Amino acid sequence: MSLAETLDRQLDAMQRFVTLLREERQSLSQGEVDGPELERLAEAKSQVATELETLDTERRRLLHEQGHGESRQSAERAATEAERQDSWQQLRSSGEEARQLNRINGLLAMNRMEQNQRMLNFLKEAAGSTMYEADGRSRHKGLNRISSRV
Repeated sequence: MSLAETLDRQLDAMQRFVTLLREERQSLSQGEVDGPELERLAEAKSQVATELETLDTERRRLLHEQGHGESRQSAERAATEAERQDSWQQLRSSGEEARQLNRINGLLAMNRMEQNQRMLNFLKEAAGSTMYEADGRSRHKGLNRISSRV
């Protein structure tokens, strides 16, 4: 595979990855989280991430074979020589967007986990405390006003 083909495939994979991250952000931002949808997105992201790693390894191998170094400038020079400078710039831009989306999604997921933990702690506390006195009367004043004679 040529460097031009590799860059084109890498850009395509990165754009798919960004799309998945956007979908994940949307799913995490909804009032009720769709667990199966998040699971589907996680699996798809994992597959695309593996593809991106493979393509990046191939791109680096090709750069090395062509006598280019590992620096950003060398990669840009090689992309220009392969007539893929626009693809390289889009790849870098999409990579930065992916990094930002991944950070935001991590924060959203962390907030969800903290919210769920607070709810679980509340439920555990409520379940652990008895709601009635030994004589059957409610410990909570507001519940004393409920009549069982309706």
